[in-house]
Amino acid sequence: MARVRATLNRSGVRELLQSDGVREDLERRADNISAAAGSGHEVDSDVGPNRARASVRTVTIEAMRAEAESHNLLRAVDAGR
Repeated sequence: MARVRATLNRSGVRELLQSDGVREDLERRADNISAAAGSGHEVDSDVGPNRARASVRTVTIEAMRAEAESHNLLRAVDAGR
């Protein structure tokens, strides 16, 4: 069987990873995780030099305490699938 070699178009891949569609999908997933983790969480998204990214973080003392004690964000990761 012959080996197949593929060469990626780096600028095309970067353009795809920075696209609005990818950013919107990441924001939707982060919103779902934030909702599953409970109140006191905030979603932040950004497009960097190579790709779009989104994160969920705690913003209230109560959410920080709950995260430290019961790992609400870790348990909510499946909601982002």
